[in-house]
Amino acid sequence: MFKTEAVSVSSADPAAVWAVLMNVPDWPKWNPRYVAAEAEGPLSLAQRGVVTLVDGRRSPVEVFEWDQGRYMVLGGRAPATDIRFQYRLEADAAGGTRVTLGHSLQGPASPLFARLFGRRVAAYLPDAASQLAHLAEARGS
Repeated sequence: MFKTEAVSVSSADPAAVWAVLMNVPDWPKWNPRYVAAEAEGPLSLAQRGVVTLVDGRRSPVEVFEWDQGRYMVLGGRAPATDIRFQYRLEADAAGGTRVTLGHSLQGPASPLFARLFGRRVAAYLPDAASQLAHLAEARGS
């Protein structure tokens, strides 16, 4: 198993950050590895979509866990590996939001996939968390 996460704090409230997270076509504005993203409909449990990565690969995704306004797990499958991205929003005492983005790989082939792309995800995740937090702030202005 491979796990990594990054945290950023936004002055925007959780609803504002959640609104940015739910705007799937805008994901490339805060996720530096995406050039396009689309969903079959509004995000919810079991909803499916596709993200296009910077190298041109199109990757199907599905929402595996859902807690409206607070938590979502999105991911896909590779041979013998489950790929998951976790998005957690928590209100802070100042009225802002603690934004946590996580990534995990689980299954017999997860050590191989961790070597292939896990470290790359770990490297860009802090930027993605920060850009998501800042985009919510900018939209709230």
